[in-house]
Amino acid sequence: MVLYYIIYSILYLISLLPLSVLYCISDILAFLLYYIIRYRREVVRKNLLNSFPEKTLNEIIIIEKNFYRFFVQWIVEALKLLSISESELKKRCEFSKNFQEIFNRNFEEGKDILVLMGHLGNWEWAGAAFNLYFRQNLFVLYHPLSNKVFDRIMIKIRSRFGTKLLPMQSAFKYIISNTKVNNVYTFIADQCPSKENAFWMIFLNQETAVYYGPEKILNKIKAIPTVVFVLPHPHNKRGYYLIDAKELRGVKNDENTFPIMEEFMKALEENIMTNPSYWLWSHNRWKHKRDKF
Repeated sequence: MVLYYIIYSILYLISLLPLSVLYCISDILAFLLYYIIRYRREVVRKNLLNSFPEKTLNEIIIIEKNFYRFFVQWIVEALKLLSISESELKKRCEFSKNFQEIFNRNFEEGKDILVLMGHLGNWEWAGAAFNLYFRQNLFVLYHPLSNKVFDRIMIKIRSRFGTKLLPMQSAFKYIISNTKVNNVYTFIADQCPSKENAFWMIFLNQETAVYYGPEKILNKIKAIPTVVFVLPHPHNKRGYYLIDAKELRGVKNDENTFPIMEEFMKALEENIMTNPSYWLWSHNRWKHKRDKF
């Protein structure tokens, strides 16, 4: 595929630039994206106003501008994965003591781990760096892109350090069939699901459809994996992350409740409230409305 090699070669050459240069470029692009192109400005503003009704418009605008700056930073950091060295990535991604304890203990016990993450911080670097520190096999569930060229490039970026990608449509069957083999299965679990695959809860001051797929998987696995919320915090200075983890222990009362996903969403909400500029506000997260009876 000629187009793939052309685009990949261009992106690879760009990725060879030092991160300091890439950050300067990203700041220029963020300015253009916010002020000139106005990329999804209406969606971002609406999401922020609905999520933080207590904040003034000036406070919302500050979060908004910081979001665009970090959003483009995340893009260039993902691109940098094409060429970044192992030593550089390890220097920029630190795993908390709690994270190390959880993942090392479960490895020694031979238990699988189901990871729930949100679009908060740099989830791409967190996954790549995990492979450099820990002994489990890391699988990330994803939706293939409709554009085959960019889908192939994203697979290249995400799998460079050993991450294995599972297409969402075949992931459930794979996970259920491969248990107790020291695998880590990662869901980016704060996406907007269809109404048929969701339950409803209050999240960021709004009725929100929440994807219940991970909990459905847990119901079908005999050897229940440990469920962990993983959060890559921006740390110390630009381009550095502290990756933390928290075990989720929701207790199920009946088949129509989803305590683990509720616990995850509440933990995610708490961290978004602390660092609001680092969540993906450009996503039309609340496009579905709950049916009124």
